[in-house]
Amino acid sequence: MIKKLSIKNFALIENLQLEFQTGLTSITGETGAGKSILLGAIGLILGNRADTSSISEGADKCIIEAEFDLTNHNLSAIFESLDLDYENPCIIRRELTSQGKSRAFINDTPVGLADLKTIGSNLVEIQTQNTTTLVSHKSEQLKLLDDYHYGNSLYHEYSGLWKSYLNKSKQLEQTRIKLNDLKAQNDFKSFLFNEIENFNLNIDSDSKMDDELQLLSEVSEIKSALNGLKDLLSDSEYSVQNNLISSAGLLKPYSGNSDIQMLWQRLKILQEEVMDISRESERFNDRLSEDPERLALLNERSAELDRLLKKHQSTTVVELSQKFQVLGQELESTETLEQHEIELTSEVSKLHVELVNLAKKLHNLRFSASTDLTQRAKVILGQLAMPHAQIEFEIEFNETLLNDKGANQVTLLFNANPGGKLQPVELVASGGELSRLNFAFRSLISGSKYLPTLIYDEADTGISGEIAGKMGLLFRQLGQRHQVVCISHLPQVAASGDHQFEVYKQIEGLKTHTSIRVLNENERVNSIAKMLSSSELTAASVNNAKELLKIQSAS
Repeated sequence: MIKKLSIKNFALIENLQLEFQTGLTSITGETGAGKSILLGAIGLILGNRADTSSISEGADKCIIEAEFDLTNHNLSAIFESLDLDYENPCIIRRELTSQGKSRAFINDTPVGLADLKTIGSNLVEIQTQNTTTLVSHKSEQLKLLDDYHYGNSLYHEYSGLWKSYLNKSKQLEQTRIKLNDLKAQNDFKSFLFNEIENFNLNIDSDSKMDDELQLLSEVSEIKSALNGLKDLLSDSEYSVQNNLISSAGLLKPYSGNSDIQMLWQRLKILQEEVMDISRESERFNDRLSEDPERLALLNERSAELDRLLKKHQSTTVVELSQKFQVLGQELESTETLEQHEIELTSEVSKLHVELVNLAKKLHNLRFSASTDLTQRAKVILGQLAMPHAQIEFEIEFNETLLNDKGANQVTLLFNANPGGKLQPVELVASGGELSRLNFAFRSLISGSKYLPTLIYDEADTGISGEIAGKMGLLFRQLGQRHQVVCISHLPQVAASGDHQFEVYKQIEGLKTHTSIRVLNENERVNSIAKMLSSSELTAASVNNAKELLKIQSAS
């Protein structure tokens, strides 16, 4: 519950300190006195967006601070989920500057608006004139049923499964986009890969191919050179071998001399080396033969290799081989991605089936809620002079409707008269009937959501007379379970409050300020008497006010 509220330099409020009590607090005041300003300040505490125009004229800074008593309200898990210290009392502060800066704090810890809204939504619920019409909105009608079973684990389970479904669906969509892009490129990549693969690249032989090609191209000239070499080395009359033999013979008679002996030995070694070269050149010559077919094949392969090297911007066979491997890996990645797509498709399909099954359970839960909610709401409507009201939730289940809330289309049907045809509430309910319907549903749901504080801003619009008195009593009963703050223009509702605040304007020179005061018993009588007699105090209106206070506070 709200214990204290401090407002500085917000709109027409210069400096205001308020203390709230348990039960029902009614807030009254003349039209234009500034009741909406108070609500706007509370809205900022709950995370509403700020506007620098809200800062009082001439002020540099606006500060709004509220102290909440969290006793008996188990909110520690929510604070922990936001990594906030859980303290009681909880102090929320919002600061606005004329430079357009906005800051928010929870127990002196800076927080963003999203976290502020999360905490605020668990502390206070505000019902305004506009929200009374929400009961006529399809999404709100679904929310009514869900709020009735607020906190049920099935909603949490469905929400988690839906997030998983969305995540997997997104992965599947991204995989398909990537796969389509790859497939669009793969025709060309497959062509390039197959081209190299068909060439049957061999790093060792293809790297040496130029040498073999050159050899085959010059085989006749090489054989002629080898024959000439052999002739010079060993076959001719004046060959190197014969000259070496003659040279060694010249020195042999003198080989007893150590120096001559060394020279003679060297000549013998040269003879052996020359003979070995001659024999090796002969063997090489014997191996050589002209092979036009092999030459043609190598010329063709060399030309094809040159073409592939240029096409793939490679300078060596090794580099071309590396690019061939990369192409293969890219094509394999497509196959891997295709397999991943198959797996994701299966997972998404499985999650979809699970979602539909959970959605059916949600449907059954909502159907159960609709039965209980309508029966209990009829009792409250009977107390609000609508004893013959008929209400019914029409709940359609359709898998094609599957979304983050399930697979339901909800329509609230209504008829204020007995025996009449039930029709969608937005088509047949008057403003006053919508107000009473909204009050009935909200009062029932508030018990399910365990909200510490409920604020009603003229949610009784369109109601008067005896019905207003009964609604005031129901507000008072609601105040026994929650802290209820009701901004109202109805004397019956004002008289029902356990406490009453009055909003009023003060004019000081050229400045106008809005202020609020707590009314004592006599002041309450006078305030309600003015509401009964159009601002003029008369003895009759004072007596009526006293009687009204007595009646409305009797429950």
